[in-house]
Amino acid sequence: MKKRLYKLLLTSILLLPLMFQNIQADNQISTKPLYFYSDNYLLMDADDGTVLFEKNGYELVHPASITKVLTAITAIEMMESKNMKLTDLVTLGDEVFNGLSSIATVAGFKRNETLTLNDILHGIILPSGADATRAMSYHLTGDPEGLTEHMNVLAQKINMTKTHFVNTSGLDHEDHLTTPYDLALLIKYALKNETFKKLYSTERYTTSQTTENPEGINLKNGALVFAHEQGMMDLIGTKAGYTEMGERTLSSFAQKDGKTLIFISTNAPLEDKIGTNILDAINVYNYVFSSFNRETILEESQEIGTLPIRDAKTDFKVTIDRNISYYLPKDVSIHDLSIQIEPASETLVAPIKANSILGKVSVKLGDTVLHEEDIITGQKIPVKFTIRLWRGFIFALKALLVILFIGILAILGIRYYNLNKIRKRKMNRKRTINR
Repeated sequence: MKKRLYKLLLTSILLLPLMFQNIQADNQISTKPLYFYSDNYLLMDADDGTVLFEKNGYELVHPASITKVLTAITAIEMMESKNMKLTDLVTLGDEVFNGLSSIATVAGFKRNETLTLNDILHGIILPSGADATRAMSYHLTGDPEGLTEHMNVLAQKINMTKTHFVNTSGLDHEDHLTTPYDLALLIKYALKNETFKKLYSTERYTTSQTTENPEGINLKNGALVFAHEQGMMDLIGTKAGYTEMGERTLSSFAQKDGKTLIFISTNAPLEDKIGTNILDAINVYNYVFSSFNRETILEESQEIGTLPIRDAKTDFKVTIDRNISYYLPKDVSIHDLSIQIEPASETLVAPIKANSILGKVSVKLGDTVLHEEDIITGQKIPVKFTIRLWRGFIFALKALLVILFIGILAILGIRYYNLNKIRKRKMNRKRTINR
């Protein structure tokens, strides 16, 4: 079994040089060199939320026990809002165990056992205990599954728009659904909480000594231990799961050389191999860390170039409002990139309204577009003063000419009227004389 495992890892490492063949704008990292057991997966940069690659990453999946990540962070935030401490004691009553599914994984807690909230949190994440999720839910809401409602509220707050959970443990249900992308957003959010981050990164923990368990219960995060046994020490935290619908699932994050990555996978088969979901994560992290550098390709407030605006005081300075990073193959230098500015029309003329699109800026490697976005005016671009003054002068001159023209017409009209009147008088006199 171990020989087959090492062979798989070695094969992935030998394939690494092939990745330089293709860089895509939507999926920054080509996955051609990798073999995946999982049917659905997604890799995200934890700092800016960029999706580096995915397969079915936005499709609905059954998360299995990754659900417990949302259970834990929801519980932690509720505890903090109620000024509860990790050392607070909780006694597990019949409500926790009555209705506990016989197929659910448990931490091994006993009826009437008194534990700390910290014990229960570790029971949720490390051994994936449904007894622990129900205990926490009952303590916080008075219902062993009542925490689910709060979990769904938090999911929407995090912008997990396709997520809806119906239980706290992740047991299969046709309506218990999410997406790999939503789960990556969840991990990104939860890791900002130091209590959760420490919990998620713990390999082993022993619960408090109680009457029911005099030496405490030794809890283990099996997925994390397995990854570290394979030498993948850069993998910092995990939560794995297994159900018939979700098959093997995994959430995890890893850190190295200033890069923090989140990898989500579901539906890795059970087969005869141990940890197929974890092997996917190990191979992904090894591949990305060894083959790519995270480079800032556009810097916040950097003047990228200018766009000429006719009749404006100055040309429009093109800047970016944030740092834009990209994962470049290690044999590609930042100096190999080119920045192009393309105006929205052949000639841009002031005045221009605020929030108008002036064009687009793109960063390219050869002919491949790595990043592209619109250039938008923050404020109105007015016509420059001298042109306004000149236009005002021209307008006034035209108005004056119109007035003069009208005056001349009026004078000519009056003159014509008077001459015509004189002629009539002369004609009348002649007629009078002739008579």
